[in-house]
Amino acid sequence: MLQTDVFDVGYWSRNAERFERYLQRRTASWNSLIANEGAWFPDHLRELYEQTLAHLPRYWERYVEPRFRAKSNLTLVHGDAYFANFLSPKLPGADATYLLDWQSYGFDIGAYDLGNLCSTFWTPEQRHEDQREEKILRRYYRGLQAQGVKNYSWDDLLTDYKMGLIFWILMPVQDHFGRSNRKYWWPKMQCLVAAFEEWHCEDLLSI
Repeated sequence: MLQTDVFDVGYWSRNAERFERYLQRRTASWNSLIANEGAWFPDHLRELYEQTLAHLPRYWERYVEPRFRAKSNLTLVHGDAYFANFLSPKLPGADATYLLDWQSYGFDIGAYDLGNLCSTFWTPEQRHEDQREEKILRRYYRGLQAQGVKNYSWDDLLTDYKMGLIFWILMPVQDHFGRSNRKYWWPKMQCLVAAFEEWHCEDLLSI
């Protein structure tokens, strides 16, 4: 299916031109946020975001570009798979569950959806309660194994999850640029930053 051109492959990641557009867009969004919110925005978060943006080119060259050039371990993703886009029955198992809002789908790194699902609006306490985050990751990994996916280890999934967090941590910045209310993007940013720091995503960015 990766060869059919039915779906985009790595919309922002598939080549240097796309990545450069992505970096320019996120940088402009960040500059806008600081221009409008800098008076109160925490210094440690300003440093984290500036360092992340500064290291994105090297990160893309080292981790992302080879992956998309080889089209290795990619899958069809929803692109916006947080819980508000799931329509589930009130009684578990009473009917089917539907995933809505298929406007950002494409072939990408599967754990990008997991990063959105687990870290966009869950606080650390919610992620850790009853090992919720780990259970979701392990269930996803078991599903891959059950479907015959080989040469993809548990550590590979965890690395991809960190890559997903690196992608999503910049989304609240874009939300601000799109004129979302602070009541929306600021809690989202705090949840994502907490996950980013806890998973030591800076190690991939060489911060």
